[in-house]
Amino acid sequence: MEHSSTSQPFDPKSSPQKSNVRSSIRPALNKSKIDDVRVTWPRTGLGPPILFTNIDIRRMLHLANAGPRDIFYDLGCGWAQNLIIAATEFNVKKCVGIERDKRRYHKAVQRVKRRNLSSRVRIIRGNFEDMVDGALRDENINEATMVFYGLSTSADFLERLSDKMRKRACLLYYYNTLFPEIKADSMDYPFYLSKHPFSKPTSEQDWLASIVRKEKSSFNSDRGPSAGELWDELTHDYDYWGLRSEVGRYKARLRRILRGET
Repeated sequence: MEHSSTSQPFDPKSSPQKSNVRSSIRPALNKSKIDDVRVTWPRTGLGPPILFTNIDIRRMLHLANAGPRDIFYDLGCGWAQNLIIAATEFNVKKCVGIERDKRRYHKAVQRVKRRNLSSRVRIIRGNFEDMVDGALRDENINEATMVFYGLSTSADFLERLSDKMRKRACLLYYYNTLFPEIKADSMDYPFYLSKHPFSKPTSEQDWLASIVRKEKSSFNSDRGPSAGELWDELTHDYDYWGLRSEVGRYKARLRRILRGET
């Protein structure tokens, strides 16, 4: 999937350079249907075309109880890894990915065809916001029972997406891309799930408790953590990823919602 530069899951500078090894193992990669691509951090401002390990993807799909009755939409699907795992391991009935980058789109289509999944996995080239707004007629996101979104968030986009989602469908997202406008109903780090219609937070504490999931205060074990302590926890964790400034944006958005502002 595409990934915004404001919510990077790791620092590419810390990744070891393996240019000498890459050319020697490329033929072996091409023969495998599992280890068939080499994921490197692009220099185009996009994030990696595969954002999570297969173990993480399975964790996300287990969180959603994905199965044969589900229809899964991935908004910004990159090389379609989430969709491939959903179709092959969870037997999801229909998977739809949308990808605006031309190279990533063609790579995703190629990988799906190679696995003979074209009857259940469809890749659309385009902007996922156009799909949400109904400008793309190829598929209808209203049919989705599961939607994954892993890019930068906004109140406006959430409202538009919510208007199109069906009742009891689940929105999947992860720790680096949160929605202060809604509570998380369940989580398995780094993933969160919110069921539609979404539950709105009644206070800062209410939202933070659904995200941070810290039960006891670090300063008084007989009490739960305060909102201030939970903000500090979130800030600490985001600082680890180099995303400290995002927490201030979440806080401002949450406070606007609690004041009843749009």
